[in-house]
Amino acid sequence: MQSFEHFVHCNECLSFPSNGTKIYFTTCGHLYCDRCVNSGVLNDSICKNCRQKCGHTLLSANLKPQTLQYFEDDVYFLQKYEKIRNFQKKQTELYLKHSRIEVLHSFLSV
Repeated sequence: MQSFEHFVHCNECLSFPSNGTKIYFTTCGHLYCDRCVNSGVLNDSICKNCRQKCGHTLLSANLKPQTLQYFEDDVYFLQKYEKIRNFQKKQTELYLKHSRIEVLHSFLSV
């Protein structure tokens, strides 16, 4: 997980996660500090920014994988995706090459 300092901040008061300030991640994709959450920025679980009904999770070292993915290092994420894409592309190419050979063999054996 990369350092949060350059992009994690409260979307309401612009506080950063330091000096005991806790940051919450909402299911609608916004970030709020504990002071703003306690002051009602999520009244009735409605996000002040987008007006969607949402839940929120404290950012910590124990995030679920579906939440953690938003805070992964973007370069690492792109490299991981590139490896996956290259593998899938190679498998597709091998399949197409093999299927062409099968079609050619069946055509020639007629």
